[in-house]
Amino acid sequence: MKPDETAFLAFAAKTLKVSAPTLDLGYGDVPEWDSVMHLLFVMKFQAEYGVDVPIKKVPELKTLRDFYGLLTR
Repeated sequence: MKPDETAFLAFAAKTLKVSAPTLDLGYGDVPEWDSVMHLLFVMKFQAEYGVDVPIKKVPELKTLRDFYGLLTR
C-alpha cells in the first residue's frame, strides 16, 4: 500500500519547519534545510517510517520526492 502523500508532507513540514512543502522541495531550497537538518531529517524519516537509509545513499536524497520514493517502492 502506498503511503499517504499528504501525511508525508505534513511530517516533512513539521520536521523541516516549513509551511507548505511539495515533493519537489529540495535540500538547500529553503534556509531551514541545511546539511545539519538534512541528517536530522534522515534520522527522523527512518524512525517515523521504519526505513533504513544506508549512509552512502544519504547524499543522493536531494528532494522530498526522493524520500517519498523510498516509501513507495
